[in-house]
Parts: sequence; structure tokens; C-alpha cells
Amino acid sequence: MRRPITSTYRLQLRGPHADPTGRRYGFVEAAEQIPYLRSLGVSHLYLSPIFTAVKESNHNYDVTDPTVVNPELGGIEGLRELAAAAHDAGLGIVLDIVPNHLGVETPRLNKWWWDVLKLGQGSEYESYFDIDWHEDNGAGGRLGLPVLGAEGDEDKFKLVHLDEIDEDVLEYYDNYFPLDPESYSSLDDDPLDVYSKQHYRLMFWRDGVISYRRFFSVNGLAGIRQEDPLVFEQTHRILRQLIAEDLIDGVRVDHPDGLADPFDYLTRLRGLMGDDRWLVVEKILGVNEPLDPRLAVDGTTGYDAMREFDGVFISREAEDSLSMLAMQQSGSTWDEAAISAAEHQLKRDVASSELGAEIQRLTRAIRRDNFSTAGSTVSDEDLRSTVVELVAAIPVYRADYISLSRITSSVVAEMARRFPSRRDALDLITAALLANSEAKTRFSQVCGAVMAKGVEDTLFYRASRLVALQEVGGAPGRFGVSAAEFHLL
Repeated sequence: MRRPITSTYRLQLRGPHADPTGRRYGFVEAAEQIPYLRSLGVSHLYLSPIFTAVKESNHNYDVTDPTVVNPELGGIEGLRELAAAAHDAGLGIVLDIVPNHLGVETPRLNKWWWDVLKLGQGSEYESYFDIDWHEDNGAGGRLGLPVLGAEGDEDKFKLVHLDEIDEDVLEYYDNYFPLDPESYSSLDDDPLDVYSKQHYRLMFWRDGVISYRRFFSVNGLAGIRQEDPLVFEQTHRILRQLIAEDLIDGVRVDHPDGLADPFDYLTRLRGLMGDDRWLVVEKILGVNEPLDPRLAVDGTTGYDAMREFDGVFISREAEDSLSMLAMQQSGSTWDEAAISAAEHQLKRDVASSELGAEIQRLTRAIRRDNFSTAGSTVSDEDLRSTVVELVAAIPVYRADYISLSRITSSVVAEMARRFPSRRDALDLITAALLANSEAKTRFSQVCGAVMAKGVEDTLFYRASRLVALQEVGGAPGRFGVSAAEFHLL
């Protein structure tokens, strides 16, 4: 019988390069804490991501090789020893896995990404990443990377041999990029001529040209295509091995809303894990938003529960005084109406700026994937601006879960009522979304990214009426939860 999960204790693992003093907190160090954690009543160790990541990472969500247990933490042998010690003490192991993206900030550390940069669409790993190769992607159909510090910095390029990987590379300050073997004959070739033959383009970072899906707007985290069975198998190979060896008892899935099809992914993950292991998702639910009952999971990581627990301990009688204080300090009461208005504006701003590349790609997909007769009457700018407005108006991270199936149509109907001039553009968008096409998938992915960047990463740092309301998954416009409301949950 598997150990029942009653309480977890999260351990943030780190290698020596991530610590200013050079101290590691890996599997050996975690094992040393087992007697203490057992005395606290902990049932399971909850480990931060364990796969190979950037050495200096202090979080390990920037995985560079999902096929190897991080040697900086002790490797797979160290993990086996930790699991054995935990199990001997009656404790279990829960892993944090990151299926949505891989770390690409330093390209040479990620062999899959490096190969794609080197060989372009000829790379065997090209399909692993969600790359926009369209000729109108802003990088001339190449893979656009936002790394240049200034316009015209191409004159800083050099061709050098990088001893670390024993390869000839393109150097830009302390950044290195691979060379297609067919693009040059020697390091004495003209750097700009060689660069012109590569499968990537190094873009001025302010131009907003990024031709790959990211984790939100983090350029160093490239989205991967778990909808491809080969990608799923390659990125879950070690997890399958750990389960076969009975080393782990459950997983926490990081940001499934970024995936093309969370339902399909979680179904396959459940099939890999079996029914007796704990599977929870980092899923942010709004107030009264249900978790899709079809998902093959045991629940969420608890942002929604924490919001309700916190709410019970907040005195509603204090709302007026704190609202007045907020007005004095920030110019807004940050009540529900103010929060709602700011949320929409900030989501619109984010969609038009740092996530503009994603909006552009979505807009092209809508043009391509629809059967509407309105297409010829809608300009590119009208379509783009309507997409921005629609994405900003969606009140949840993703509206394609079956339990939320009416949200998008309701928002579209309300927009058409309020803005008659946008009806043709809305018809075009709706037709594409109904086609069950690329546009539908990208719309759902973009909505989540815009919500995260506009609300959690921006609004929650401004709406400072009471910081306890602003935890991830919080609802700062709702001041407290009554005992009666809590018991209805």
C-alpha cells in the first residue's frame, strides 16, 4: 500500500554554483534532514525540479536536459539513496516536473536547442520546440532571438573556436551561437557573411521579435511541444524509470496551462504514473472557477484553497479604512471595481507589448484557420486590436476546459454588443476558434500568458490595499470570506 499523503515539506535543491558560498543542498543534504522532518509529522518530501538545469540556477525550473538527473544535486544515484532513506523512515517523495518549457538562456547548455540553432528545420529536434518559421515572423523566416543590445550591433560579431565545447561558433560579447557546418570554410571568413547563412537571426531586444513560444515572456525559457508523443517520451523518460524503480510517490506539474492540450497531456501522464500515485497541477483557479472534472489529476497545488483560507481570517469591517489608506498612498481604493478596470487595461498593455509576438502569431493563425466570409473586410490592424481586446476580456487563464465552455462565446457576444464596429473581426476570430485549429490552441495559450503577466506579475504589485490578498491565485478585489461562504465551498 502506497504511503498516504498528509503533509508535504518542500525542499529547494541547489547545486554549489547556485550558492554564493559554494555550498550544495542536494540529495545528500536533503537526506540528512529526514529525521527532523519525520519528527514534524511530514509524510512526503516535495523536491524542487531535479533534472539538469543551468548550474547557477537557484530554482531549477530552467531545465536544460530533461533526460538526466542533475549531477549538481547528486545524480540519479544520489536520488536513489535519498528515496531509500525516506522510504526507510516511512516518508515518500513528490517531484516537481516542468513539462512546458526548457532553459535556453545559454544555448550551448541545451543540446536540443543548440542543434536547432545550428541546423534549423533540418534538426531532428526542431519539432520539439514551438517555433514560428513563417516568413512574416519579423526575422525573415529564421529563428529570431532577442539578444542584441543595440541596433547595428552585428559589427560586434566574431568567428571563434569555443574550447568548452570544441566547436567553432559565432561570438557576440559573451554570447555564443552555433554555425551551420555548410555556412563557412574557416574562422577567417567574413563574420557577417557567415551570419547571413545561419538559421537564426539575432534581433535588437527592444524590437519584440521572438519567433518561439516562451514561458510567459521569459526569453530564456522556450516552450516545448508535449502534444508530440516523441517529445513526451523523451522528456518523461527518466520519470518513467523512477516510477519503474518505485522511487517516487507523486508529482506536481508546473504550469500545465501553457501546453497545447493540458487534458491530453495529463491523461498520458496519468497513464505513465498509474492510478496509485499522487498527481496535482499548478493550476490557478479564479473565485468560483471549477477544476475540469475530466482532468486525470488529484487536484491543484492549492492556490485556490489558500485564497479561501486566508479570506476567513480577514475582517471585512476593515475594508473601508484600508481602502482609504490605499487611496491616500496610491491614488486608488483598489476595490473590486478598480481592480477589474486595472486588470483589463494591464492585460491589454501586456498583450500589445511584451507578448506582442505571441499576438502576431495568433493573428496569423486566425487568418489561416477560418471559414468566415468576413476575412476580406477586416484589416490586419483591426484584427490584431480585436484579438488584444478579446484576450484581455477573458476572465480565466484558459477557457477551453469543458467546465468553462461558454465563457469565450459570452465574452464575444458582449464585445459585439458594446463595439459593433468589431463584429466582422469577431466573426473572423470565432470562425477560427470553432475550427478546432492551431488558432484555438494558440488563443488558449496566449490567454494564460496575458493573464499571468498582466495580473499576477503586474496588477498584484500595484493593488496594495492588503498584501495578504495578493498571493498567486488571490482575488484582491474581494475583501475577505465569511464563515458561511467558506463552509459552502
